[in-house]
Amino acid sequence: MQEFKKKLFTNIGTTAGIVVIFIIGILVCGSRISANSEKIVTARKEVSDWNASVQSYSAVRSQYTGKAKEYSEILQEIIPEKDELINLRKDFQYLASSEKLEMSFSFLGEQSTNAPQLGSVGISLTIQGSLETVGSFLKKLEEFRYLMGVESLTFDNREEKSNVSIRGRVYFRK
Repeated sequence: MQEFKKKLFTNIGTTAGIVVIFIIGILVCGSRISANSEKIVTARKEVSDWNASVQSYSAVRSQYTGKAKEYSEILQEIIPEKDELINLRKDFQYLASSEKLEMSFSFLGEQSTNAPQLGSVGISLTIQGSLETVGSFLKKLEEFRYLMGVESLTFDNREEKSNVSIRGRVYFRK
């Protein structure tokens, strides 16, 4: 019977040892699984945030591309190429003659700009006429087909004639 008890205790001890090792294994694996599942949840959230950011970026970029194209087309219309400035004197003359003004015009030379694709040429323009026609000319000049920057404007009003001198730049595409 002694041997039976010994065998019984050995089997019970072995079984208990296996159960304890199994429980410890389950606890260790469970804690690792728990830690890894937290990492997975965090990684999923980051991927979700990145996805949202990429979608926002894509939407902004498509809007920007559309707007940039629209503005580029507008700029193409109001900023002529350098070769097109050959008609500048005629266009100013036409504008002045439509208001029955006397006009003198001269180019002052090409000037550098900060923009790599944009150049400008200096101009000097003097017009003479009645106050009303000069005012009308200046109003039309605001809607002129060329993009202009006015550096100075001198206005001299004498009796029946007004004299306006304009110095500025007309911009062109390089």
